[in-house]
Amino acid sequence: WIQSTTRALKPTQSLGLDKLQVSKKRVQFLFAPTGAGKTFTALSYVRRLSVDTVIWVAPDEVVAALAEEIPRCAAVKVVVLDARGGADAVPEPQAVNIVRYDHAKVARMLPELKAWAARAALVLDEADKLFGETKRSSTMLELAHVSAYVLMMSATVLRSSSNVEPLVAWANLMSDFPTSRKNLFVFYSTLVNFQRESAVKQVFETSYIDLPITDAYRHAVLARRWLEAANVMYVELDAILVAKALEAGPTFLVGRNQEHVDRLLHLLRRADGRAAAEG
Repeated sequence: WIQSTTRALKPTQSLGLDKLQVSKKRVQFLFAPTGAGKTFTALSYVRRLSVDTVIWVAPDEVVAALAEEIPRCAAVKVVVLDARGGADAVPEPQAVNIVRYDHAKVARMLPELKAWAARAALVLDEADKLFGETKRSSTMLELAHVSAYVLMMSATVLRSSSNVEPLVAWANLMSDFPTSRKNLFVFYSTLVNFQRESAVKQVFETSYIDLPITDAYRHAVLARRWLEAANVMYVELDAILVAKALEAGPTFLVGRNQEHVDRLLHLLRRADGRAAAEG
């Protein structure tokens, strides 16, 4: 009931999907950097599962963007559930039901989610935020235990924490072997290996760039119009950023907003008509 679109998986997304399908585990972890297309990969995976609905739990700050992104990835109904009074808190069949983490744990919402769990794929977005001693973590762990399938997604496998017990609890849900404090990081190293095997590499490098002091920048500074001055420098920096990206090969360029994304695409196409630029 989740229909595919004309959008095609990229090589690293296809590899991630293959690993999820081959594993056939009930609970899996999709680990990939920001911008690698985890949402599209996750939808491509859950559409192949024998479930009646999808419950997609996400942080509040990404819900709106997620509701816009999912229809671009798949032809499926999207419902944003709300635990506040007067709003619908009941998941719908054959739909991607998005719910905020803080709403999923309240008394009005949780029983409805549990009622569907055995027939649902549970997707936990930014799952690394669950690895802490919180009500959110314990509630999602409880829901994960009764769901037909669970897919945890994150760009970060571990967060620093003084209490490893929640990590052990989630590890035991995913691991093929009993996990304790003694072998906890043996298990989590297997999650990191997905990134290495899928040829997705993160490199952090500091570069110092000489930017020209233009008349527009000088005038803005003299007039103490600091935001205008910053925007002038961003325009100059974007051109250098695009040149660096073309030199490096396949690269993720992250825009601050849609206007910035459009400008980067324009610069890419102007710099190299052969550049495979995709927004």
